[in-house]
Formats: sequence, structure tokens, C-alpha cells
Amino acid sequence: MQMALDEVLLERAGQGHSCFRVYYWSEPTLSLGYFQQAAERLQNPELAALPFVRRLTGGGAIVHGQSVTWPAGEMLRECTYALALPATVVAQKPAACWHDEVHQALCEILRQNGVLTNMVPRATLCRREADDTSVPQRNPIAPTPRSGTPFLCFAEPAPGDIVWQGRKIVGSAQRLRRSALLQHGSILLPVSLGNIETLVFPWLDTLGFAVEPAPWRDEDWQRARNLAETRYARDSWNLRR
Repeated sequence: MQMALDEVLLERAGQGHSCFRVYYWSEPTLSLGYFQQAAERLQNPELAALPFVRRLTGGGAIVHGQSVTWPAGEMLRECTYALALPATVVAQKPAACWHDEVHQALCEILRQNGVLTNMVPRATLCRREADDTSVPQRNPIAPTPRSGTPFLCFAEPAPGDIVWQGRKIVGSAQRLRRSALLQHGSILLPVSLGNIETLVFPWLDTLGFAVEPAPWRDEDWQRARNLAETRYARDSWNLRR
């Protein structure tokens, strides 16, 4: 249902609406990137035991709904966000630049709240230079496959990711459909900051968006339930690779 609701946001973006939401998961759940092999999760018994679903976005697998104890003793709780932007907004810059600007804005808000995060620099950044020149460490909470790209998104930081104390705490992936953009991301948020909702308005304000809360429409719920039943709950989708 969570993946279906994210797709509804992308469909709304295709109709010209910018939409954003944050949410938690009722139990630890593995989401596979759109292009990943479902069988690869079976190589890790802990991952194999989790319920799983395939996302509409790419990138590595994510264990949602988990709590993690950081080396310094800080407890972090996973939450998820989805941002959908219409083609008229996306056309202002490449999709990769949207990825970095969303992360940079969140990075700034976290720093203002005492979590001294940085964004892993790219060779060229879209908006402003990253201020972290340290070499990020591998994340100890996620195993790395023997070769190739890490199966888990949080196995190690990549350019554009947000790191704290050298370890990745935010990763995102995207999907473009008829030039509308869906950006889906996972955040390991320090419990001491409270719920992610308290950061949403300053985060979006930093991005330059004027926002207001809006309820889901009845037709949105109906469409999401249909997508959940006919796509995201089916092996034909989740085991398609």
C-alpha cells in the first residue's frame, strides 16, 4: 500500500500537482529497487525472512521500519519520504540536480537541529559545493555483496548521499514518467529529534516550496488500493526480476 500511495503521488504529478509525504512502516520491510534481482535477498537469511516489495524507483534495497543504534549510542529510526513534481517544475533542471538539492536542503535542516551532517560530494554539484572533504566510512549495519554494486542502499555512501559521523543516514532514488518525477528516500533520523514531521515545513521551505497540508482524496485511496492489489501485492511484480 505504501508503494501504491507513492505511485498515486506520481500520477498526481503527471496531472500538474506537486506532492510530498513522509511515513513510517508497521513492521520491518525490505523494498527492492526497480531493477534489482529479487533472489539476491535470499543470500542473507535476515533479509530473506523479511516481507518485501518492489519499488517503482531504482537504487539499492532498503530495510524500512528499522531502528539502529549508532556507534556513539544514539538511536536512529527509519522513516520514508516521497516527493513528486510535475514536468513543468522538473524541466527547470536535470533530475539528478533535484536529487542533490532535496538532500542538501535536508542536510541544512539537520545541521540546524544539531545533527552535523554532510552530503557526499560529486565531481560537480548542481547547486552549491559540499562542505565535507572527509572519506566516508562503510556503514556497519548493512552487508556488502562480494562483488559489484552493493545490494543494500545503506551498505556504503555514494555521491549525493547524506552522511553523519562518516556513515550514511539518507539515501534516495528516482523515477521519471512522462517527465514527472518521483523521488523516494529513506532517512535514519535520530530519535532525539522527534518525528520527521517537525522537519518537513522548514525542509520544503529551504527548497523554496510554499506548502499546505492536504488530505488524501477518496479517489486517491481507491486508486492506491487498486494498485496495491493488482501490482504491489503480486509476484508478477515483486519477482519480475
